[in-house]
Amino acid sequence: MSLTDMTVKELLGEKSGKVETVTTSTSVTAAARRMADRRIGMLVVINDAGNFAGVLSDGDIVRAVGFREKDLNELAIGDLITTNITVCHPGNNLQQVLETMKDKSIRHLPVLDGSEIVGVISVGDMLRYLLENFDQPAKGGMFARLRGG
Repeated sequence: MSLTDMTVKELLGEKSGKVETVTTSTSVTAAARRMADRRIGMLVVINDAGNFAGVLSDGDIVRAVGFREKDLNELAIGDLITTNITVCHPGNNLQQVLETMKDKSIRHLPVLDGSEIVGVISVGDMLRYLLENFDQPAKGGMFARLRGG
């Protein structure tokens, strides 16, 4: 099996959980708390009409702390979100996803099916897939050190 044999839709089918969303009016502090509680690095942001508005990443929050004069409690997510988003689609293969992540230096790709966000593929999802499908620890596989082997 190669990375071109597996689609985003198939990988999403192996994941548990739902897409974590917040609204543009959610406070940055509340969003950061949710990310910490769920141990995730990105939230999908929807507007008041329920439409996709962008994403908020842990990096967006760090930049807000480092470069803004305002208290985080005074900021809404709408002030920080990234709106020019790179996405993938259910029919994309994992090779395309991996290349996009590498080329654009991004760790999370929302999965867009029509106009609906149906999931998020993270670099962690990709690493798990690689470890489970391509590593051969008995032969000193390329990921053996990551597993402590």
